[in-house]
Parts: sequence; structure tokens; C-alpha cells
Amino acid sequence: MTKNWILQSQECENTYLFNGQLLLTRGVADEVPMDEVFQIIEDVQKRVLEMGGADYLQVFNHIQNDTKIFVIDALNRAMKESGDYDLKEHDYWTIMFNHEY
Repeated sequence: MTKNWILQSQECENTYLFNGQLLLTRGVADEVPMDEVFQIIEDVQKRVLEMGGADYLQVFNHIQNDTKIFVIDALNRAMKESGDYDLKEHDYWTIMFNHEY
């Protein structure tokens, strides 16, 4: 399988886990084949596993055009453990095109 999306370097380190409820925007759901979405998910989860957490914003660039995808997590490890957030409502991460942000 050809890899069409390349995960970019992080701007900073953090403790976001990308393990809450996954949301896709309508644009990504309609325009990105599911095998490519699964590859994006796998790449983010691999980074989290290797680094013990990641920055809240992960950026992917398409290899053939200027299209970007943002993967954004809402809560980091400390926020989840604090008890200050309703995890059913706030523990999610979103895959979206940069122009949907």
C-alpha cells in the first residue's frame, strides 16, 4: 500500500494519548479513503507508544499536493487523571483537514 500521508515532526513534546473517542470531520470521512484514515490513526498511535505521549496537534501532509490533515486530542494525561473533566463528554480526538479547523 502506498503511503499518501506523511506525519510531520512535532513542535513540542507532551502527554496526549489519542485514546479517547475518535471523531472524523465530514470532509475527511467523505474525501479520504478509510485505508488512509487507518494509516493516519496507526501513525499517531505509534508515535504515542514510542514517546509515551505526544503533542496535542499532529500534522500530516499529502505526498502529492498541499493538503494537510490535523489530528487533535482534547485532553492530555494529567487532565484525564485530574477528575476535572467528564471523560464521556471531553475525551475525544479529531481528524480534520486543516481548512476545517
